[in-house]
Amino acid sequence: MTNWVLQDRGFVPIPRTIIRAGSLSLTVLLTVASANLGIAQSSAPGSAAGQWPMEEPTSAPRSADPASLLDRLPSVAQSSFIQNVLLILLTAAVIGLAVPRIKAGMDLQYFRERKRHKDELSRQSKLIEQKVRLLNRYRDILWQFHYVYTKATYEFAFGTEEGKFDELRSEYEKAVWLVLLDFRRTISGAIYLLPEGHYRHLLDLFDELIRKEADLTLRMQTWTRLSREDWRNYHENISRELSTKFDEEILFLAHELRLNI
Repeated sequence: MTNWVLQDRGFVPIPRTIIRAGSLSLTVLLTVASANLGIAQSSAPGSAAGQWPMEEPTSAPRSADPASLLDRLPSVAQSSFIQNVLLILLTAAVIGLAVPRIKAGMDLQYFRERKRHKDELSRQSKLIEQKVRLLNRYRDILWQFHYVYTKATYEFAFGTEEGKFDELRSEYEKAVWLVLLDFRRTISGAIYLLPEGHYRHLLDLFDELIRKEADLTLRMQTWTRLSREDWRNYHENISRELSTKFDEEILFLAHELRLNI
C-alpha cells in the first residue's frame, strides 16, 4: 500500500516504498559486493602481506589450481565493478528522491516559523499602538478636566463681574459633563488592555472626579456664602491637588501599560 504524508492540510504522496526498497536493495548489493570481494581476495595467490599460502590438496580438482583461479579473477573483478556501478546509481537515485523531500520539509517548517514570528511582531506592534493611543487620550482628558475645573474656580476667585456668575456656572456644567463623559468612554477602552484591578482603579478615579464636580457645583450655588478670599484659597489648593493627582495617574497608567522607560 502506498504511504501518504499530511502536508499543508492536504495529502501529498511520498514514495516511501521506493525509498525503503532502495535501502533494501542497497543493503543487498553491499552484501553481495562484500562477498565477491572476499572471494576475489581469497582466490588470489597468497603473496599478499599477512596471508598464509594455501596448501593444495593432492585430491583437489584441476579447476582449483592457482592458474584456474587467476583465469577467473578478471570475470570476478568485472562483476564487482558492474555491481559497484549499479550500487552508485541506486544510491544516487535514493538520495535524489529523499534529499529534496527532506529539504522541502525543512523549508516549509522554516517559512511557517518565520510567518508566525512576523504575525507575532505585527500583533505586538498593533497592541503597542492601541496602548499609546489610550495613554495619550487619557492624558488629554485629565488635563481638559483640570482646565475646565480650575477655570471656573478662577473666575469665582478673581472675576470682577458677579452678575455673570450664573452664566459661568452654566457654561462650566456643560463643559465638565462633556469631559466626564469622554473620560468614561476612554477608560472603558482600557478594559481590554489592563488587568481587572487596574481597570477598577480608573473607575475609582472617575468616581472621585464626579465627587469633585458635585462639590464645586454646590459651592457655585452658594457662592454668596463664600468670600473672595475663600474662593482664592480653594482655587489654589484644588489646582495644586489636581495637578499632582493627574501627573501620578498618568505615570500609573503608563507603568501598567508598560510604556514608561
